[in-house]
Amino acid sequence: MKLSALSLALSQTGVPANHFLIFPEGDAIKAKDGRPFDAPAWIMKKDNGMALAASLNQSAKDLVIDYEHQTILSKENGQPAPAAGWLKAGSFLYVDGVGLCSNNYEFTAKAKDYIDNGEYRFKSPVVLYNKAGVVLGLHSVAITNDPALSILDELKPALLTAAITIPQTKPQQQENSMNPLLALILASLGLAETTTEEQAIAALNQNFADIKSKATAKGLMLDDGKLLASLSAEIAKVGEPIPATLEQKEPDPAKYVPIEVVSALNEKIAELQGNQKDPAEELVAEALSNGQLLPAQESWAMLYAQKDLQGFKDYLSRQPKIAALTQSQTAGKPVSTATTTVALTADVKLVAAQLGVDAKDLASSMA
Repeated sequence: MKLSALSLALSQTGVPANHFLIFPEGDAIKAKDGRPFDAPAWIMKKDNGMALAASLNQSAKDLVIDYEHQTILSKENGQPAPAAGWLKAGSFLYVDGVGLCSNNYEFTAKAKDYIDNGEYRFKSPVVLYNKAGVVLGLHSVAITNDPALSILDELKPALLTAAITIPQTKPQQQENSMNPLLALILASLGLAETTTEEQAIAALNQNFADIKSKATAKGLMLDDGKLLASLSAEIAKVGEPIPATLEQKEPDPAKYVPIEVVSALNEKIAELQGNQKDPAEELVAEALSNGQLLPAQESWAMLYAQKDLQGFKDYLSRQPKIAALTQSQTAGKPVSTATTTVALTADVKLVAAQLGVDAKDLASSMA
């Protein structure tokens, strides 16, 4: 990027009233000595002119108008660099067919006297340009009487000083252009360019809420503080290969059986459990039937067997099977109400002795 000073007449034809022409429009602007030597020509067209105006309007500082480029030369000659005037901040604009201008500027009283008396007749902008010659920046403007070419109505600039390399400045959009971030938001949400910043923010927040709600419904957990970033991460997971531990594989027949087999087995187990009998109940019933127990002992025997089945079995093993206890002593004949005498057989007496009960009571219960 190069910096060059050029000279223009202080008063130009075709410039709108109350406008200070800084650099004229043109795509083949050259000095009478052939400069610029490092570019084909200086170029000031609508596109780069509007970008330059927007860039200058970003600064809150006024731009200096000095005498004979002393702002630049003071570092070399040590002389003061008083201002001859100022181009006000935010006053830059590109006038189509004219060039880069300022619509708010002022000269000092001393500079006005010089100009009014004809002591200074030309102005010289110090511009930045690239290798193609496109003017991209403005350093300052000077009033001078040493133009590099004869200035005509066409407002041709001429190189005054040697090129000085300075840092490149990035052109920005015209002042009245929309904020790039706001423009992006409006385009993304499909909103009109007339949408205000407050309306755009409200619409954006509503979209964020909708995104989070739908993501939650799909089982996606998004970070409130990094909603778009976390959503992007979740989207990136779509199509990723399923981890080997989650892949569906054929079951190992040595380890797994079909669900139908398990269901049938459970049904069979339930059926078998339903058919099972209480071993205590069976044992007591058998002992009653073979004469090892008396009917009067049934309740006691059931409690004993349910509490200690093996102990009850040991008890029965010591009890004889008495046939007399398995049948009626009247041989099935009705007992006569005329007599209460019961035959006491030797078997009945033996059982009564073993059970520790009265033989007559036992015979009576057996009748």
